[in-house]
Amino acid sequence: MTFELKIQDPVVGEKLKVDFSWPANFKKTAHKEDADGARYVIIFFDPETGNPAGSDVLETNIVHYGSGTEHSVTAIGVQGNKVVHQDRKMVRDAQPHA
Repeated sequence: MTFELKIQDPVVGEKLKVDFSWPANFKKTAHKEDADGARYVIIFFDPETGNPAGSDVLETNIVHYGSGTEHSVTAIGVQGNKVVHQDRKMVRDAQPHA
């Protein structure tokens, strides 16, 4: 198993969700979102000896609206100082949701 991230297809009026998985001996330690421009979500992974491979879903604070300007949102997986996987989806006027 490798690191994988996939942004679920955007649904109008709902927050974007990111499916992610990691190999054995790693764990998700944090995530960061673009609070101003709603352009990216970064998920950080660190080594964790004995931790099993797994998967989870991250619900972001980025909401997809059905109209407005179209732009991309990128999900990036980072382990150490290296990008291990990324995915991108087009959304319309995505805004951080308070």
